Amino acid sequence: MADVARSRPVHRSGVSGDCGRGTVFERPIDSVSATDPLSSSAAPDHGLRTGLAKDAVRLSYAATIEHKLMRRLCLALEALTGRPKLERLYERYCAEPHGEDFFIEAIERMGVEIRLRGEGAIPATGSLAVVANHPFGAMDGIAVGCLLGRVRPDVMVIAHSALTRVPELAERLFPIDFSGTREAERGNIKSRTAALAHLKSGGCLVVFPAGAVMTTPRPWARAAEELPWGPLSARLIMRSGAAVLPLYVGGQNSRLFQLASHVSQSFRYALLFHEAARMIGGTIDMTLGRSIPFETVATFQDAVALTAWLRRQVFSLAEIETNRIAEDSSFFGDFLEEGRAEGDERDGFSTAAARG
Repeated sequence: MADVARSRPVHRSGVSGDCGRGTVFERPIDSVSATDPLSSSAAPDHGLRTGLAKDAVRLSYAATIEHKLMRRLCLALEALTGRPKLERLYERYCAEPHGEDFFIEAIERMGVEIRLRGEGAIPATGSLAVVANHPFGAMDGIAVGCLLGRVRPDVMVIAHSALTRVPELAERLFPIDFSGTREAERGNIKSRTAALAHLKSGGCLVVFPAGAVMTTPRPWARAAEELPWGPLSARLIMRSGAAVLPLYVGGQNSRLFQLASHVSQSFRYALLFHEAARMIGGTIDMTLGRSIPFETVATFQDAVALTAWLRRQVFSLAEIETNRIAEDSSFFGDFLEEGRAEGDERDGFSTAAARG
């Protein structure tokens, strides 16, 4: 397939315009110094660049799969579906002059149109936590990053560590490693602490509290549901003093992805790039809520209660007749219960394992 390189603007209200949870996450956020640097996310100088070497870049979620056979199967399925298209786009990106914001570049080169609705506005400065649902995977974070990047350059996203294989993404992410090793645990502590420090310093952080992509509750169900939200995002907000911007992202992944999710987590991972490639030349609908000042957030003494309230704020932006909110009894509910130890897997752009 030919690479898509045309630019499509963000639309507001149809009018053209600019645009693993391991035990580590059960520890207190402030147990590590908020000044502890996140080495894997240290952002190098931005600017116009050409000819970036891609030899070490290989888009894949396979490294997160422990079973060797399933890992190889994941690699094979990725190679047969969406990964080659995305790699060709990235190769072209590396070979040509490009701007400084990778989120914006990615959306424009994929020819994705963002249609924006709602009465909200993006604050240009100040500590801001953007809280959103998680329908697609990596494209959620990239598209939201593009939307916000038009207004402010300090957007960071808590994300799956597999996405840091792309250098330009790595410098915009706080990566979460679900391998369960001691090294991964140390890195996750740094990521979580760096995310808190970013908010405290007045930065913008994107969080997806579900921690995993929307999924149908049963194999043959048609409507995907948002998975239960964990309280980590709320705790970051409460401890940073950040304002909150609710954002609803419309849509869901394909029937193939939904069926695969009920067969194997490995198959689910293997199809994430397929889902991203399907969005080339497509449209993402977003509804932006009004910014919520920290004074309102501060009235909540309990992160669990704040989490439930923030979820209602996000889904109040959705069209009720076409979207449903999952209950804790959804298919993946058992994987998301509070207190579960190491081994939980998350995909796409996930909030530090969703359970803080």
